[in-house]
Amino acid sequence: MKHFLTTITAILILITMGLVNSSMASAEQVEIVVKVVHASKNGNEVHDNVKELYSRLSKMFDFTSYKMLLNVKEKGDYSQKQIITLPNNQKLILTPIEKDKDFHIKVEMEIEGVIKTDFRLKDGGTIILGGTKHKDGVLILVIKITEL
Repeated sequence: MKHFLTTITAILILITMGLVNSSMASAEQVEIVVKVVHASKNGNEVHDNVKELYSRLSKMFDFTSYKMLLNVKEKGDYSQKQIITLPNNQKLILTPIEKDKDFHIKVEMEIEGVIKTDFRLKDGGTIILGGTKHKDGVLILVIKITEL
């Protein structure tokens, strides 16, 4: 009987360790969604695939035309660099670093030769950045980070 209880205890420990390890592994994955919008004062067109963002963009920026140029979804681990080529051929490098106790994900961001910074974003939150010149307007980056 004692041997049976020891065996059952060992099995329960292994099962528990397996559950903990599998949940820890899934928590180390993040999904990064990057939308790149070309905004300009040339025309009054708002493309259909930008309409969900238009109310936010129009409050932040003084442009009359918005067109989605890129919509990328990447999955990876923390500390894994995600490199996205922007429509103006610049490289956007995003590296999710860690999730803090307040459930904010720290992200390092670089556009080669333009900016290198980091920010914290609530898990599932979105940040909107604008200003990189492109043709007759600018590129606006809409970045969403979610832990999987």
